[in-house]
Amino acid sequence: MYYIVYSLFYLISLLPLFILYRISDFAFFIMYYIVGYRKNIVLSNLTIAFPEKSINEKK
Repeated sequence: MYYIVYSLFYLISLLPLFILYRISDFAFFIMYYIVGYRKNIVLSNLTIAFPEKSINEKK
């Protein structure tokens, strides 16, 4: 099992950076907008960091 995971990570590390950025953008979209992972935490952190901003500006 270790060799399979290590091989997969090694193959991913060989990809050019612009492809890795596209993969991370896609993963962000899926995790934030579709799954909703940590959305409430992100909005509460933005409220703490920028209390003067409106809710629309934070979104």
